[in-house]
Amino acid sequence: MHKEYKKVRNEICKQTSLLIKKQCEVAKQCKSNPKKFWKYVNSKSREQTRIGDIKFHSCDRNILVANDDEDKANAFGDYFAGVCTWLGHIWNMLILCGAR
Repeated sequence: MHKEYKKVRNEICKQTSLLIKKQCEVAKQCKSNPKKFWKYVNSKSREQTRIGDIKFHSCDRNILVANDDEDKANAFGDYFAGVCTWLGHIWNMLILCGAR
């Protein structure tokens, strides 16, 4: 039993040491080779998070739910287009009033 324990312990120490060496190598090269860094980071993320369903108001004020990626992109695009228009309107008013 003790021999089996030592064998497993030694294998874990060996694997840990190899992992630490690899991480140090990636860390040393992260500024000169960011592609390698991000490849390592992405290899460690096994699950990709996705954007959940989005509730939004349509033009006629009905509440809709965007389920697929294209609908979500359109909902965000419409929302931010409206925000930018609103902010642009305020900016134009400030310029007309002489404020900076």
